[in-house]
Amino acid sequence: MKYQRISRKTKKHKWQVITQSLLGSIIVFLTLVALHWTEASLILRIVGSTSLAATTFLVFAAPRSNMAQSRNLILGYIIGILVGVILWQALTWCHSTEFMCTNLRYVLAAFALFCSITLMALFDAGHPPSAGLSVALVLEPWQVPTLVVILVVVVVLISLKTLLKSKMIDLV
Repeated sequence: MKYQRISRKTKKHKWQVITQSLLGSIIVFLTLVALHWTEASLILRIVGSTSLAATTFLVFAAPRSNMAQSRNLILGYIIGILVGVILWQALTWCHSTEFMCTNLRYVLAAFALFCSITLMALFDAGHPPSAGLSVALVLEPWQVPTLVVILVVVVVLISLKTLLKSKMIDLV
């Protein structure tokens, strides 16, 4: 088998590759700006933007993949956010020592991933980037505007994907 540096698909559809990649990059830039405005903690801005960057990659580089389907995106993020928020709220009831609360935070963060995977499997709505967000929401204090920005970006991604569906190709 001969090693090929550039895929045939990339050579044939170079303008779609550039356009889809550029659109994804613009979305990530705007997401970073919007998350900065929410005054979320640096850790949550990083996790939120990287989760959305992974989602953006799926939408623009593999628009026909199962994980990039609109239903999976919206349900995945709703599940991830709800699980993270509920478990973070449970953590606020911890009035024990700092050591005990820190360990409980780690247990609940791991449990957030368990819950996200389980619920996404039950609802057939797998979207891994949003499962990672649920872990971050347990580990780091969050604010409602941050969650709103995340959901708005997901809706924008779904809208763009729907509008551009006939013009987009799977790049990977």
